[in-house]
Amino acid sequence: MKTKLTYSILTFFLFFCTGAKSQIPVPPEKPTLIIGIIIDQMHPDYLNRYYNNFTEKGFRVFIDNGYTFSNAAYSYAFSHKGPDQATLVTGTTPRYHGITGIEWYNRKTLKTELITADERAITVGLTPSQHAYNAANMNASTIGDELKLSTYGNSKVVSVSLEPTQAVLLAGHAADGAYWLDEKTGRMISSDAYMAWLPDWVDAFNLKNFPGFYMKSRWDLLLPENKYLYDAKKRIYKDYSLPQSFESNASKPNPFAFLKATPFGNMMLKDFALSAIKGEKLGQDGFTDLLFVNFSSLGQKALEYGPYSIEMEDNYLRLDREIEDLIKTIEKEVGRNNVLFFLTGSQRAPINPEYLEEYNIPSGYFKADRAMALLNTYLMAFYGQGRWIEHYYGQQIYLNRELIESSKISFKEVQDRTAAFMKEFTGVAFAAPTHLFNENEYQSGVLKKMQESYNKEHCGDIFLMLEPGWIEEPGDQNETEVYGLSDTRVPLSFYGWKTGRGESSQPVKISDIIPTICSMTGIPMPNSATGTPIKELNP
Repeated sequence: MKTKLTYSILTFFLFFCTGAKSQIPVPPEKPTLIIGIIIDQMHPDYLNRYYNNFTEKGFRVFIDNGYTFSNAAYSYAFSHKGPDQATLVTGTTPRYHGITGIEWYNRKTLKTELITADERAITVGLTPSQHAYNAANMNASTIGDELKLSTYGNSKVVSVSLEPTQAVLLAGHAADGAYWLDEKTGRMISSDAYMAWLPDWVDAFNLKNFPGFYMKSRWDLLLPENKYLYDAKKRIYKDYSLPQSFESNASKPNPFAFLKATPFGNMMLKDFALSAIKGEKLGQDGFTDLLFVNFSSLGQKALEYGPYSIEMEDNYLRLDREIEDLIKTIEKEVGRNNVLFFLTGSQRAPINPEYLEEYNIPSGYFKADRAMALLNTYLMAFYGQGRWIEHYYGQQIYLNRELIESSKISFKEVQDRTAAFMKEFTGVAFAAPTHLFNENEYQSGVLKKMQESYNKEHCGDIFLMLEPGWIEEPGDQNETEVYGLSDTRVPLSFYGWKTGRGESSQPVKISDIIPTICSMTGIPMPNSATGTPIKELNP
């Protein structure tokens, strides 16, 4: 009797365990949808700093249920929007993919131009005569390109952003769509590099006129002020700007540009991303689809407000709610085990030097215009009258090659002399003539990082590296670059399909993200990938 009872209990236990196990959803062999969330100007410590005010299903999903890498960084010297997006999707550095800045200096036209602008391209969704954008200057293939090739075009690849450069670089060459905000009309538009006309779902979204609604809204604190880490009594360089209203923007030439400087831009972009998932039926068939969502609101205000401001804190608390809605909706529509999410950032936001100086931290502004004037005077003392400096942009000095050649002077000599002079400026940590990168293969240190940022077709003749805490004086160029030696760290976390939960402090390069995903999913590597799969996710 005892033996029979024991056998019955054991049988019931085995049946229960087997039945329970069979109820646990098993992830498919491949994810049906990959979602890349890229946030401009995001510091890696934001995830922990604002944790207590995050919702359980927003950023905390990545922290509590994902695999987080606390020491992820771009492995080249000059991190910026443009190079960072290209590095992410190609799995390599500007040295190989060719996107060295959001803009570059064209020696033929003698102008600084957007790296993705193309006068031959046509805007889709507006007047066709307007110039548009494409990824033609990116030399390498992307994960989206390889996904399209390997599935004979059956996988869908889409990117959405408020900014055209980020949208087209994330989309790559062969995507189904890259979409961005038109500041004049508030419409989400695209380029004929991807389509002849906007899909019906985009037209339907534009008809809802979210920008018009947000223009009539007001940006105020999401929570009571005492819930924020920021202390108004310790505000250092300006009184905070909230609340803000936007109806006066209606009379401006670009009335909807305000969306890029407020949390409302992120809100609208999230809604557009969800419309893209539904409209394109992403993740609904047997082929893996790919969607990049680039949140960039307040990127243009990063220096003005600063990363420790209440505006930035409120922006991330609001973005947290949008991330929650995005994840919840996707998991409901596609299935939690079918989606692989990853979260990272681009171009970590600079800290205002006035803020650092208040805490006695060395910092300052590098005045490029003044430095170039002094440099040209110095070179004239050696080589005679002339405009020896043709251009300066993005901590790169472009010498007047035509003048140097006609004067029968050694070009290397002028490069070396220029670099030696620039090293003497306060705030300049390092200056390197770029001929070094054609002649040597560096293995580590600052020169290695500079070499990974250097592309001989698109770069200047001397690279500068500023001291930590130093930035270029605002006004020298459209956007202040972030080129400090320690300023390339960004967040990185994976969540969802087969990622598990964990944390690692081991160094990880952002160029490792796509090789990791390719290794996990069987997608072919981009053709110039130099990153390696992250071992924690590829045991």
